[in-house]
Amino acid sequence: MGKSVIRLLLNAEPFGFGPTAAVAAIFPHIKGEIEEISYIGSGHTLDLQRSLPYKKLYDQNQLDEAGLQEVLQQHDVLLTASDFGLAQAARKAGLKLGIYDPLAWYWKEFPAIAREADLYIAQDFYGVAERVRAEFNNQANWRIVPPIVNTVAAEAHRQHGILLNLGGLQNPHWPLGEAVDYARTMIAAVRRVLPANETLTIATSQAIAAQLSDPQVKTCSVEEMRHLRHTCRIALMTPGLGNIFDAAAEQVATIWLPPANDSQGQQADILLKHQPDTSRIDWKDINPGWEINYRDSQPEVLRKIEIGRASCRERV
Repeated sequence: MGKSVIRLLLNAEPFGFGPTAAVAAIFPHIKGEIEEISYIGSGHTLDLQRSLPYKKLYDQNQLDEAGLQEVLQQHDVLLTASDFGLAQAARKAGLKLGIYDPLAWYWKEFPAIAREADLYIAQDFYGVAERVRAEFNNQANWRIVPPIVNTVAAEAHRQHGILLNLGGLQNPHWPLGEAVDYARTMIAAVRRVLPANETLTIATSQAIAAQLSDPQVKTCSVEEMRHLRHTCRIALMTPGLGNIFDAAAEQVATIWLPPANDSQGQQADILLKHQPDTSRIDWKDINPGWEINYRDSQPEVLRKIEIGRASCRERV
């Protein structure tokens, strides 16, 4: 059987690393079935996609409205990981629309475009099945799927080294400089407590790595991250949902770092509720005065996180 002649355009919202990592994980499973696959995204969402053999890779920041419309018109289907604005543009342009949503549990208001999609795919998490069934009522255009992770068989492979995974820091509501300062603060804190002979590997986005100019900091492909999780003795990671699922699937001993946004904080809260032995560092663990309600508005949560981060950096 030959490949489908459908012209597929993939995309991920520029919030954290989870959506773009999911798209990168999906790609190998569909590349043998579809003749033409391209990717459109912005900022750090391009980091994990550049090494994949897409027909074309579009930087959305380089496109005006006319350019975006031209790109959309060259495709038949858009599959987006939670970029609901682009989803609306694709629907308006007449494309078939698929939405992969890793945060169906999170939205205060369920995205209306999800109900208009030809297929809405929700990643399972606590409470997702109940919410999606209620939101879609009797509609049939939805599915719930397990987390999209690429696993390695669990075995005695934890040989050496500490992994500091600082993916998931960038989002449109947090200036790059503040994300860089968060990374710099966590790196300094970890180095301060590690033995001098301990191997430390630090992973983050290209933009943050460039700002840090630190020889130990690098941007890793999906395969490289899988190898690092597979070989490290322990990982310290931001509590993004992708990191949570990867750590669980590969049985990585993990310490969760202080959240960098509201969804990370809520995810860490939910994880601790269902798994009381979770090793988590919250801002209030560093200073009781920094307790944050992660269900507050995003700007308020980020403001309080920045207060904690700035105070921490003064200490380290």
